Amino acid sequence: MEPYEAIHYKKTKDIYFLKNKNININSLRVKLMQIIFQSPCQVATAHLSLKKIISFFLFSALSILPSFFCTGQAAEQTVTDVSTSDDTTLAKTEMFALGNIGFVGHISTGESAYKKILSSDNAEARFWRIYDKGDSTTAAKLYSACAFKQLNSAKFKEVKKQMKASDGKVTTMKADIMRKEDVSKIIESIDQFGC
Repeated sequence: MEPYEAIHYKKTKDIYFLKNKNININSLRVKLMQIIFQSPCQVATAHLSLKKIISFFLFSALSILPSFFCTGQAAEQTVTDVSTSDDTTLAKTEMFALGNIGFVGHISTGESAYKKILSSDNAEARFWRIYDKGDSTTAAKLYSACAFKQLNSAKFKEVKKQMKASDGKVTTMKADIMRKEDVSKIIESIDQFGC
């Protein structure tokens, strides 16, 4: 058996770098256990048996195994979480902007959420929930109106009527110009030209 060599390492953003290139098998075992358990202190001398490492990996594998049998439920939960996140993002957006905006020309977070919801199977129902929600912003309601127009939904007429009667204003951005515009003019533009 080779003599033990201490491993000196530094931790940078949860990545361990080994400084010693001539590492024997015992030092690799020690290093592996340090990484697994995220030990903050260095282990100067230790002799860990291979059995402990194997038993640790077997225990880990057995604890993960049940998740493979529930993948459908986990995937469904993930999709639900993402869709809820997009709905919340859109409902809270403060600016109505379509197309590239800003000096570098990027898509706004509101439009990004709008596009994700629009491509979903239940887009109309999701946009109606956002529109009908009491605490949704005016910008979110305009995105919903865009969706109803794009989906050729009968709900667009109802939304247009309600928003045209509104005397509110909304923050818009076109290219790198931000301004306040009348909601009634924007809804009329959506009706004539789409989004």
